[in-house]
Amino acid sequence: MGRLHELGFNLAIFPLTLLSAAMRAISESLAAMKMERHPADRLMGFDDLKRIVGFDAYYEAESRYDGARKDAAE
Repeated sequence: MGRLHELGFNLAIFPLTLLSAAMRAISESLAAMKMERHPADRLMGFDDLKRIVGFDAYYEAESRYDGARKDAAE
């Protein structure tokens, strides 16, 4: 990455690198599960997962429309 910066690049995108890393993690986790082992040591905490995926924002948006759904059902 330092060499890219030396060449004048301020941003480098590696989509296949990230996809490859994710696919390897998926494959290894599935292989462990096939052998009836849980890949617990490879998992991030559930709170971190919820934050990164955006669960809290989803739940907040859902709560704003919760009353609207009940009103429409009546």
